[in-house]
Amino acid sequence: EISFERKGKNKLSDEDFRKSLLSKDIPDYYAILQIQKTASQNEIKNQFRNLAKKWHPDRKQSDDAEKKMTQINMAYEVLSNTKRRKMYDQHFSIK
Repeated sequence: EISFERKGKNKLSDEDFRKSLLSKDIPDYYAILQIQKTASQNEIKNQFRNLAKKWHPDRKQSDDAEKKMTQINMAYEVLSNTKRRKMYDQHFSIK
């Protein structure tokens, strides 16, 4: 499982993101958000909100809610950022 050093309030630094792309364990962020690779920014945002409502640890009392919400946040942080999404997509098109 990938662990990122966060910059600011739950923000991933660009350097940490680039390093993460070198990892073989980088998750499928599209699968985590349950969206197509062609999803628009609006679709990404809406799905993030839907999943956040479902999995937020304050709303869902389960052992895996915090872990799941961390994955959802990371997926959204990458896919909602046009530059990072492009880098992520390019990385996986090479594999």
